[in-house]
Amino acid sequence: MEFTVAVSKDPKSKWYIGQCVEVAGALSQGRTLEELLSNMKEAISLVVDYRREEIEKDPDWENTFYRKVEI
Repeated sequence: MEFTVAVSKDPKSKWYIGQCVEVAGALSQGRTLEELLSNMKEAISLVVDYRREEIEKDPDWENTFYRKVEI
């Protein structure tokens, strides 16, 4: 799967900060861009796995579905 990461660089600390556009709550940082992207992969995986487990605990999870909306 491929995800979009919004990246910014803090002018004071010089650290890179990232947020996954498609996965709310998947945030990370790194001293280098490479470190940030590696950390983002882990953050995205952790959030997705957590949500998958939470959905499966929900007795009505089979009634949950997702749709893409074009604007």
